[in-house]
Amino acid sequence: AGYVYALLISGGGVAGYVSAGSVMSLVMGLLFGALAAAGAYWAGTSKSRHRYVPAFFVSAAMGFRFGIAFVRTAQLWPTGAVAFASTFMLMRYLYGAYMANLEANRNEALMAVLEEQKKE
Repeated sequence: AGYVYALLISGGGVAGYVSAGSVMSLVMGLLFGALAAAGAYWAGTSKSRHRYVPAFFVSAAMGFRFGIAFVRTAQLWPTGAVAFASTFMLMRYLYGAYMANLEANRNEALMAVLEEQKKE
């Protein structure tokens, strides 16, 4: 889902450039699409309990920017779609971070028990 989201962001930047000639849309779309892809990659491959943080902030920034635009314009495409996708990804990364934190805490508790048993 993270890579599809990154493609949506990048594709939206390209579409903004093609349809309106907006260089800013192209640059920001490609930049945030690349950041979203990098965040999705890190979230999927890293073992760190903080692996969801970069992707979380990218989706939060996109959700904030397009959420405001959606409230102002009520356009379903592209602002509503990007705001919805960003909110979905934000919730997905929050859930992933919560589960990673639970797993890390469980592993730390298990290691503490094993260390205690070694001492006895």
